[in-house]
Amino acid sequence: MQWLKQSTSVVISFGPVLDSVDGVSQETSAAIISALDNSSTGIMLKKNSGSFAVRNQPVTASTYDAHGCFNVTLDAADTATLGRLRVMHSDPTTYLPVWQDFMVVPANVWDSMFGTEMLEVDAIINTTSVAAIASAVWNSLTSVMTLAGTIGKRLADYFTSTAEVAPTINASATQVANNALMLLGNNLITSMSDNSKAAKLCSQFYQQTIDAVLRAYTWNAATTRSAQLAASSSTPSFGFAYAYPLPADCLRVLSMQDETYKFRVENGYLLTDESEAYVQYIKRIAAGSMDSLLVDAVSARLAATIAFPLTNSSGAAESMWKLYQVKLDEAQTVDAFEGTAPQMASDDWVNSRR
Repeated sequence: MQWLKQSTSVVISFGPVLDSVDGVSQETSAAIISALDNSSTGIMLKKNSGSFAVRNQPVTASTYDAHGCFNVTLDAADTATLGRLRVMHSDPTTYLPVWQDFMVVPANVWDSMFGTEMLEVDAIINTTSVAAIASAVWNSLTSVMTLAGTIGKRLADYFTSTAEVAPTINASATQVANNALMLLGNNLITSMSDNSKAAKLCSQFYQQTIDAVLRAYTWNAATTRSAQLAASSSTPSFGFAYAYPLPADCLRVLSMQDETYKFRVENGYLLTDESEAYVQYIKRIAAGSMDSLLVDAVSARLAATIAFPLTNSSGAAESMWKLYQVKLDEAQTVDAFEGTAPQMASDDWVNSRR
């Protein structure tokens, strides 16, 4: 479907006009021109869903072009209505019906597509002025910016003082994801929910990557001590006297309240012979609770994890894994120097050797 510029005179190539008897022979006579330009039965126009009506009168005389086609003029009144425009003429006794369909578009749209003008915003959203657009955007209350995933909602969250929505200045999940993507030379994302391959991969592997890095070491930032655990009503079938469900955020149990107590972790339970249980454990934490070196290590591991599915390069995956090992060692070394070193328990055999 061809485009026409609104309220603008244009010459269209109308045809081919073919003989009604054999449907092949091209009509070229002056009589055809007279028929096309007739003031009452000539070329008819159908604008959108309106009725067929003859072209605006008087018309500029049509001329024969070539190959059964005629140069037909539509004036500014003919193209004044936006939307679909059908141009048609028929004379069954002489030639087959001829019709052509056009789309009439605003002048600014036409000029921006085929000329040098820039498309005006108000031509798209039907706003009367640029000032009105600015007012509609910048004078909006943050309380009405509620659509998830929009820039407005993000700005509203940023300026909202409530703790549950206000972002922190620490690392976020998106920052960790973008760190990983930058290491791979990939474009950044605006959100983990973006509809892009990179965002979907980061979202898929983000949490399991953090869990894996946290389980790999006794990170100070992720180490915590539980309240007294409540014993399960179901005791182990053998081996231990008690079973304690572990906290929901527990990734790895480090010790009980007495380091000499024996225990085992099985299927989300702490098994022990002790009638009271407290545990020191590695808990699941968000990126905002990590120090910068731990964030670096998580970012590098995420890059190593998504490297092959994102870049289809095993070399990139291998390089990122080596980088992760370097970042992990650096973070562990610094982490280990925070606090006094744990004292080894007294050992009778060692003492006897002194």
